[in-house]
Amino acid sequence: MTRSFTILTTKPNADVVELHDRMPVILEQHDWQLWLGEEAGDHTALMRPAADGLLRVWPVDRRVGSPRNNGPELLAAIAA
Repeated sequence: MTRSFTILTTKPNADVVELHDRMPVILEQHDWQLWLGEEAGDHTALMRPAADGLLRVWPVDRRVGSPRNNGPELLAAIAA
């Protein structure tokens, strides 16, 4: 059995638009059954940006952009 995953992207919401021209599709728990085919409906309607205000955004150190760097200090907010 092959296990795999895919990150689906869509246009950014108001929280992300200043950072990037796309964002991952984020499925909220009430959408899981539709996405998994356990509920009838149009699963393509779930290919939308997350609701504005769902995400928290804060500036972080530029070191976050490199996979060589790792550690909890990278999550700390920096002065913008």
